[in-house]
Amino acid sequence: MLAPSPDLRSLYFRTLVVIAALATAAAVYYLRHILFLTFLALLVAIFLTYLSRPLEQKLRFPRWLAPLVVVVALVIVFGLLGYVLVSPFANQIATLVDKLPGFFEKVRLHLTIWLTRLGDWVPQIQPERLAQEAAKYAGNAAARAIKVLSGGVALITDAITVLVLGIFLTIERRRVLDAFCRALRNRAPEEMRELASRGIRLLQGWMVGQLSAMIFLGAFTTVAFWIAGIDYFLVFGTLAALFTVIPYLGPILTALGPLTWSIFAEPSKIIWVVVIWAASQTLEGNLITPLIMQRHLRLSPLAVILGILVMGSLFGVIGVVVAVPLTAVTFLLLGELFPWWKEKTLLRPATNDEK
Repeated sequence: MLAPSPDLRSLYFRTLVVIAALATAAAVYYLRHILFLTFLALLVAIFLTYLSRPLEQKLRFPRWLAPLVVVVALVIVFGLLGYVLVSPFANQIATLVDKLPGFFEKVRLHLTIWLTRLGDWVPQIQPERLAQEAAKYAGNAAARAIKVLSGGVALITDAITVLVLGIFLTIERRRVLDAFCRALRNRAPEEMRELASRGIRLLQGWMVGQLSAMIFLGAFTTVAFWIAGIDYFLVFGTLAALFTVIPYLGPILTALGPLTWSIFAEPSKIIWVVVIWAASQTLEGNLITPLIMQRHLRLSPLAVILGILVMGSLFGVIGVVVAVPLTAVTFLLLGELFPWWKEKTLLRPATNDEK
């Protein structure tokens, strides 16, 4: 029996590689929800490790007890904040919801007037119909946003799963690290540990920077709006903190709500909204992001945008939130597996201060 020729063997090998790659891609796609929850649990574990390590090293807490103490402390802190802030926040939300129908009607009337004036120059515009459609779309968008924020059983279940798995990964982090080091047997354990440490430092840097930006923008916007006498300052401050996690679009979304409200409901406060928004974004963009985020995440804007598009299409809003760290970790792993990947232009080159 004749042996296959080298060209035929090469064809067989390439075919098997393509089949294996397609099978892996299909498995990742169908298991993407589980993998995504695992990644979120990894972020929780890194955050809990960051907070519980001083308890282990300085106070000699057992490794299983330190993260539990941290979780209980966080629950108490957020419970106290909720006790102080939930009541006025809920009152503002309830008042805002009651006023939304009248607000959208006022928006419709203003749009009708503006478009009617514009229609004198552009006869094709049907101002009444266009204004109604715009107001209807805005109302539907607000209803969908409230529905998403209200959550559901599946969201609560996923959150509990992520928290429990995160605590487990925190307690068993050494075993998890050893298993990661044994996963690629062709690499030295020291190299794998260094790679894992770089990934953890990268994610820690992102979390510290993101939390710092959220706290700063939320507190600054809330206090500034309160001093300026702008209605619903707690709502707009909370939205400013939440929208911070969305790259590039976050600042636009932060300004959209208070600016739209001030234009149609409180025209005398427009200048204050613009000044406060510009000041908050300038301070955050020139202090927190350069000092914390860029030192750890060396990604070009193109890489970030591609990551947002991919993660958003796969996992929705939460995927957009974690698109930046997940893209950074993916690029880090690709750079270790394929050395030529480090030369790709999607990675922003390190500056002298970062080297």
